Amino acid sequence: MTKCKLCGSTADSLEHEIEQTVIKMIKNANPEWVETDGSCTKCIEHYANLDEIVQFHH
Repeated sequence: MTKCKLCGSTADSLEHEIEQTVIKMIKNANPEWVETDGSCTKCIEHYANLDEIVQFHH
């Protein structure tokens, strides 16, 4: 188990890996963005959905 860097709650490793993948996708698309800038739910869901599409096609 790991701790969520956003809220401090316990997260399983898969959840953590998915979060890290979404963060990487956001950073790749928006190089000036840093995690401390935060993001709205709509944008997080957008990148999470992109990650699901990528994983589905592999």
